[in-house]
Amino acid sequence: MPLDTNLNHTRAEIQGTVRLLLSLDAASRAAASLAGFEEFSDLMGYELQGESKTEPVLKPVNGVMRQTDETPGLLTLGYELSFKAIADARKLKYLLSAIAGTDLAQAAQAAVNADALVFTGPLPAGLNRWYEIKVGGARIRHVTAVTFAGKVEGVDFVVDYDNGMVRFLAPWLPAVNVVLVVTAPAIDSTHAKFMKGLRPMQNQIWRGYARLYVYDQNRANRLVMGHEDFSFTLTVGKNFGVKHDSQSEASIKLMVAADEGTILHRD
Repeated sequence: MPLDTNLNHTRAEIQGTVRLLLSLDAASRAAASLAGFEEFSDLMGYELQGESKTEPVLKPVNGVMRQTDETPGLLTLGYELSFKAIADARKLKYLLSAIAGTDLAQAAQAAVNADALVFTGPLPAGLNRWYEIKVGGARIRHVTAVTFAGKVEGVDFVVDYDNGMVRFLAPWLPAVNVVLVVTAPAIDSTHAKFMKGLRPMQNQIWRGYARLYVYDQNRANRLVMGHEDFSFTLTVGKNFGVKHDSQSEASIKLMVAADEGTILHRD
């Protein structure tokens, strides 16, 4: 008897990407709809984290214990979502269990005297030690020029322009207070060197409402599945690392909570 090929559907052979929308801290579908959903951006894929635990119903029969039925126990459903775009505040805060911190910002400095580096009271400047550049007590994290009267950069001192630090070189190590002259740009949210701030180790779990969509390359209908308006708990997935010879990869776990939402899928 020939195989009934109608039982197999090529549209069910899915290989695609995942899109996630989150409405953090929303307590209901209505609240999520009103607040809107933040775009988490495309993800590489997902792994279902569903499990059904049951308890056996036991009955003794003529000296033998038999399982005659089972009662429902714990039912869970969730997704483990993987991605490579880690240097993104929307993702990194989950991986670091973080909340919003202080963003990087600084005022412009036009050849001004920095706060004195004090080497007279404590020890003289140390070899291979970096010292922060400050103006008015505020750290200058990005500098464009640093000068020091009578000394030559690269011979007597070196500058870390990206982190606003200076290091002194042997054989000259200052034992007097040093006043550097600093030039630095103003940095705000529109500047190329602007960076978001995070405070790590502040939160272990996030809640709210989510929408999850799966896409593939079917030209008639790219949308494979949509799981909409479900309440969730979000936690960190497997550990991630930054490697020089391959792209980094990380994951988060999105578990379906009390409101299971609705799923639509291709058939």
